[in-house]
Amino acid sequence: MAPDANEEVYVPLWRLWPRQECLTVSFPDELALQIKIPLDFIRLGGDNTLRFVQEVAQMLVEGEGVLRDSANIDEALDLEKEPKEALYRFVPANPGVAFKEARGPESVHSPGSAPPGYVDLDDQTESEPSRQTDDQSNFRERLLIRDGFCPFSFKRGENCDAAHLVPAARTDVYEKLLGTAAPYEVAFGLLLSPNLHRSDRYVWSMHYQNGRYFFHCFDYMDDEAAQLHGKSYARADMRVSKEDDESDYPDTELCRWHYRLCVLMRVRGYAVDMAINL
Repeated sequence: MAPDANEEVYVPLWRLWPRQECLTVSFPDELALQIKIPLDFIRLGGDNTLRFVQEVAQMLVEGEGVLRDSANIDEALDLEKEPKEALYRFVPANPGVAFKEARGPESVHSPGSAPPGYVDLDDQTESEPSRQTDDQSNFRERLLIRDGFCPFSFKRGENCDAAHLVPAARTDVYEKLLGTAAPYEVAFGLLLSPNLHRSDRYVWSMHYQNGRYFFHCFDYMDDEAAQLHGKSYARADMRVSKEDDESDYPDTELCRWHYRLCVLMRVRGYAVDMAINL
């Protein structure tokens, strides 16, 4: 569907990356939804497969779907193949089931509102290191032990922020996904250089794939994020002892929650069911 007049509209991914070849994914006609993804975003992102394209398309709708070649939607694709500059179609996995566009993106600070169409890059609204609590101090100490440095910029740990994968203010997300309202487990964060500790900017997010966390830049106009696109770090590189539970690794559900927000904003390019209060 086209964005409602009372919904936020965003600059889409293909306009925020250098002009280049893109693939296009269309959806059933009743949605009037079509997305474009730069091929380099996929090629350089660590998962250069049609399976990744299908995963991104699935984030945009409610109801299970599958990716097809638009010229032959009845034939299954080899999802391990490399995406091409072509027109694909995302169709319901079960005939007769209709898609509904996914609600969102919602603000990282409030479940009831969408992010603004213009995000001020100078507006730091993440938790500030100066506002330390005992929980935050313990959280930071455990991240220093596990990570030691920012895994993407390689800034030394003492110069990094103890960043939450999902802002601590969103206790509703922690409760829904993980059943806890106390967001200070080591698995709920990572060390980040201060410039990267800005999840409300929707400039980048982490995509988890086969034991590695990949940095994906959604706004190539941010020079630092653009240079880091595709960089990754592995669970095997973290200082998690055999005695520690696997839950000490960055939680993949929280990573996916934030990644989906970026996809809804930057790949779809507009909000759904998040009407602006006029």
